[in-house]
Amino acid sequence: MNCMNVLNLLNMPSGFWRIVAAGGMMLAVTSCSVEKMVQKRVEALSAEVERQPDLDQLPVRKVSWNDAVAFALKNNLEIKQGQLSIDDAERRVRRVYMDMIPGVNLDALMTKDIGNLGSVSSDDIGFHTNILFNLPSLTQIPITYYTAKASVFRANKSMEMKKRELISKLYKNVRSLEIARARYELSKQESDIKERSDGTVSNVDYEWCEKSRTLAMELISLMGDTHYRWQIDEKTVPKVSWDRYKAASGKLDHLVLAMMAMELEASRLNVLGIKMRYFPELNVNFYSPSLFTNTGGTYGGFFADSGDMYVNMNLSLQLDTKLSVWDNLQSAKASHAILEKEVFMRALERKDKVKKLMKSREDFEAWASYIKKRAAFLDATQPLSVEEYKNNQQEVSKMYRDLYSNREKNLQTEAALIMEYGFLTY
Repeated sequence: MNCMNVLNLLNMPSGFWRIVAAGGMMLAVTSCSVEKMVQKRVEALSAEVERQPDLDQLPVRKVSWNDAVAFALKNNLEIKQGQLSIDDAERRVRRVYMDMIPGVNLDALMTKDIGNLGSVSSDDIGFHTNILFNLPSLTQIPITYYTAKASVFRANKSMEMKKRELISKLYKNVRSLEIARARYELSKQESDIKERSDGTVSNVDYEWCEKSRTLAMELISLMGDTHYRWQIDEKTVPKVSWDRYKAASGKLDHLVLAMMAMELEASRLNVLGIKMRYFPELNVNFYSPSLFTNTGGTYGGFFADSGDMYVNMNLSLQLDTKLSVWDNLQSAKASHAILEKEVFMRALERKDKVKKLMKSREDFEAWASYIKKRAAFLDATQPLSVEEYKNNQQEVSKMYRDLYSNREKNLQTEAALIMEYGFLTY
């Protein structure tokens, strides 16, 4: 480029240089190395973590069970992700209609030899505006709409299952803390006795501290809020009605069956989508010449009457001469038949699993009732000697340790039943 061309570029209008500057900034952003960008994210995340107070420094916020559930359902990250899936599915339904809305294209074109770029004027820039009304694959619209609606249904059912899971985890968390506290108090009594007998103390305080911290961090994650050390008032937790669970366990829950049925429906839609490839495609386009033009300082346009609009209809049918569609269809049908049997077998296994869960919980309740009665009997027995008193106390302590250990295992069963049928209370 000669000196005159350089001078012409320097004399360009300010708008041109703004475009050049914007392009330069975009180039600078895209040219940044991945390592530098990641390092900035690392530093920002590290600083944010450092600003977060330690768990012991967080203010305690004690809430009732109902308030905890309401807050968690609003702020839990998995619930928010589930809601995002619902919103996306609903947008796909709207998109079926939105794709029928006419589009408007705005085009700008500049043609100028590079030697005279310094003398660019409005006469060198052309503007065009036109409208396009497109209806692609009209024969596919019904199945597209149905598939989108099925996605909304599935997203809503998945959300219901996520809510069940969240409530199950909240229940397990509060009951786990309750059991851990009871075990700590028992261990504390045992350590006091041991200290009086041989002068040594077990590290029960440390174990309790670690367990309570773990459950506190878990609860913060479930609540979706890091500003407080949350505590749920154990007295406000509704009493679970195991009689209702026993009655409900006679058959699988409707929500569970609905999730299984959606697998079958998705497979059926896949088969139907392949079959639709045997139908002709009808594409309809409405378009117009430019609504407005400005080229070389000359303006033009049209009046919106029928003579200014054009329609393009295309009906096409692709013959399956290579039998590729046929092969895909046979494979999809076979897979669907297998899936039907697989879902049925899973339903039977789930029904058997529920029966086992109920049996396990009932066995635990019977065993726990015996242990409590046995411990109460030993406590009420008048010992004949100091040695007999020690033996009785050791046996009672062992029974309660076993009780708390098995209660924690049984808590897994209770949480699974809540996941299966929801939170059934009196």
